[in-house]
Amino acid sequence: MNDELEKNNRKIYNKITKLLLTIILICLIAYQIPIIWSSFVSVQSEYDIVQRDYEVMHDNFINKNKYKSMEAELIYEKSKLKILNSINQEEIMKIIHEHSTKLGIIINNYNFSEVQPVTLDEEIIENIYMINVNIEFYSSYENLLLFIDSLQKNDINMSIMNLHSTLGDTNYNLVKMDMKFYALVD
Repeated sequence: MNDELEKNNRKIYNKITKLLLTIILICLIAYQIPIIWSSFVSVQSEYDIVQRDYEVMHDNFINKNKYKSMEAELIYEKSKLKILNSINQEEIMKIIHEHSTKLGIIINNYNFSEVQPVTLDEEIIENIYMINVNIEFYSSYENLLLFIDSLQKNDINMSIMNLHSTLGDTNYNLVKMDMKFYALVD
């Protein structure tokens, strides 16, 4: 009986030991869960930050590519415009001379103003400039009309602002013409 009691005590002791070890193990696991969870949350938050940074960089890369393609399109469109890219008096004289000599017109006088920014409703339009050009010449009425038509069909953006014609001693008119030439300057 003593043996049996001793066996039962050992079984109880083993069970209590196993129970205590299980409780200690559960307590250790329960103690480690918040530590493991906090490190997981920390890693997850770092991952979220890195992912957000990557998404911002990706969006910036896409926007940069869109900007570059839009810039290329705008440069192409600008190159198709028939506007000078600088205001050069010699170049303007060359254009006028080219159109006048085809019709036998000799320009007697050129007057250029200072280069000025173009304004609209008293606001300066950025990067667009103009120069006033006044010319004087003698011409027949027919050649005058052909000269005006030639200038207006010209590839350069310009406008005739004022035209004054006076009949001279011969059958030629003294013509005074005020024009504006425009340029798109970077």
